[in-house]
Amino acid sequence: MKKIIFLVLISFSFLNTNAQVDRRVGAGQYKNGNQNKNVNLVETSVESLKEKLNLDGFQEAIVRNLIKENQAKSKEIIEAVSYSDLEKRNLLT
Repeated sequence: MKKIIFLVLISFSFLNTNAQVDRRVGAGQYKNGNQNKNVNLVETSVESLKEKLNLDGFQEAIVRNLIKENQAKSKEIIEAVSYSDLEKRNLLT
């Protein structure tokens, strides 16, 4: 009788352990959640700077154009195949 109770207790302890630990690797575990969001970085940056610096309409337009130009130049540098990764990093900083 003691052996049966001991085996039942051991069985329940194993079932409990397996129920608590889920080590499956899901398909979406390593996906970046921000990829699906369409975020306009220019507008969010302008809005943030507008609030922090109390920009008027003219200053806001200038900042928007500067951010767009910087974004375009950065994209050109990143997509250029003539530069090494180190040169790209130095050009972007």
